[in-house]
Amino acid sequence: MVFLDINISQLTLITLIFFVGGTVKGIIGIGMPLIILVSTSFFLDIKIAIPLLLFSILVANLIQMLEGEHLLSIFNKTKIYFFISLFGIYPGFLVLRYLDTKYIIIVLGSLIVLNSVLNLFKIVLRTDNHRNFVFQSSLGLMNGFLGGLTGIYIIPLIFLIQSLRFNKTSIIQMTAMFFFSFGIIQMLLFASHGMITHKVFLFSCVLCIPVLLGLFFGRFLRKYLNERSFKRYFNAVLLLMGMVTVAQTMLNFRT
Repeated sequence: MVFLDINISQLTLITLIFFVGGTVKGIIGIGMPLIILVSTSFFLDIKIAIPLLLFSILVANLIQMLEGEHLLSIFNKTKIYFFISLFGIYPGFLVLRYLDTKYIIIVLGSLIVLNSVLNLFKIVLRTDNHRNFVFQSSLGLMNGFLGGLTGIYIIPLIFLIQSLRFNKTSIIQMTAMFFFSFGIIQMLLFASHGMITHKVFLFSCVLCIPVLLGLFFGRFLRKYLNERSFKRYFNAVLLLMGMVTVAQTMLNFRT
């Protein structure tokens, strides 16, 4: 069976990866695009993987965005970052559209390695001037560009998160608000440039099923897992996968 040039083995693997991504998000609230994009990069073009992921991002983050009680307060504290990030997605997308996939994978892998190192070694980079226009706009523009290029928005968003010092519930709601909004912009860009066909959109919708199953399964597991230990192991695995992704792609330049 072939679907979107994907055989049945790859289809099964993609479904499993999306389930794992949803499970991770259910346990720690974030991390779904990280695990899905780095895992699929070994056998799927990232320019296909991102559109397949977008609908799941919208659904999963809409659920988390509406669950908290501080959405308006969070928006007021981050609105400069929010709007500038939206503006930065378009130039990042344009680079994605024309740049060789190998270079995009290297940037993706590097961002994942950086994020994992920051989390594993608990490196904190924060400022008390987090509502400053220059701080939020410069980080926001970088965030939008890198997200538009790779589909990963956690870097440099993590620096804003550290500076705001929100509690866990507010962090999850804030990231959900950002990722939901960014996902809408990305979907519109991919669709308007003919990079989301009807088949890709249909497959993206179908992949919401394993993501949602994983999301609720992850929430169930969260009651029984040590979340701090899980995050440590999760980031260690991501670090290894990111390093392998970068190394493998750089070796491919020689072939």
